[in-house]
Amino acid sequence: MRTRSAFTRSPGASVVKLRPPSTSPGSPASATRSRDAPRARFAGRVYALLTGLIRRYDFETIVPKTSRLHEDEREHEIQQEHEHEHQHEIEHEHEHEHEHEIEQEHKHEHQLDNQRDDEQTSTSTAN
Repeated sequence: MRTRSAFTRSPGASVVKLRPPSTSPGSPASATRSRDAPRARFAGRVYALLTGLIRRYDFETIVPKTSRLHEDEREHEIQQEHEHEHQHEIEHEHEHEHEHEIEQEHKHEHQLDNQRDDEQTSTSTAN
């Protein structure tokens, strides 16, 4: 009597597959498999459901590290933008103050010129 091997190998394939032992319909192994099949299907469904719920929970509640990095980078960029805007405001104020000083100098020079003209006209009319 020849026994059948539980392993099968396809010609030219490097993979060896485990083949379940053959059972006849009336054997005790067949009855056990028939009885355990619904339990196995139920256990598989419960496992799949729990795995899916756990993945969903992890996805919804845990912030990935890359997301935190992007948030940190964005905060840094915003901080740099605020600093740049503040620096620009300071430069603009300095420019405005400088323009105001120049205006005041021109007004003062214009007043001095007017005073000189007035003095020259008053001395020339007095002569």
